[in-house]
Amino acid sequence: YTNGTIIDRIYCGDRTYRAVIEYTVKNETYVIYPSSCSQPGPKVGNGIKVLYDPENPGEAVDGSFIGLWLLPILLFSFFACTTCGWISTCWISCTRKDADSNTTPYPTSDITHTQNNELPAFTTTYPSQ
Repeated sequence: YTNGTIIDRIYCGDRTYRAVIEYTVKNETYVIYPSSCSQPGPKVGNGIKVLYDPENPGEAVDGSFIGLWLLPILLFSFFACTTCGWISTCWISCTRKDADSNTTPYPTSDITHTQNNELPAFTTTYPSQ
């Protein structure tokens, strides 16, 4: 890595700005235009860490926390929320099936006892469909 300097800022919209960063490797100066925007915008003249490819110093990225981790954090958050939602939906679906399985799948009969030595009366209940 090397240290760079914010030489300008570009308006992204909604009061956000992105930095234009200049850095030097082996007496050659390069400029990068990171894609991440922030509010408040970067201050022109501030120093910033730049990560570059030693084989190709023109290929570099903003070494700040936002420049390095914003996209991975957003993607992880999206997939974590999606996975939790999917697991919750499956769990609720399985729980409902278990509750529904407590009903008897075949007709049941109850014997009603009578007085005076009469024959018992049978009542048959059919499960609702």
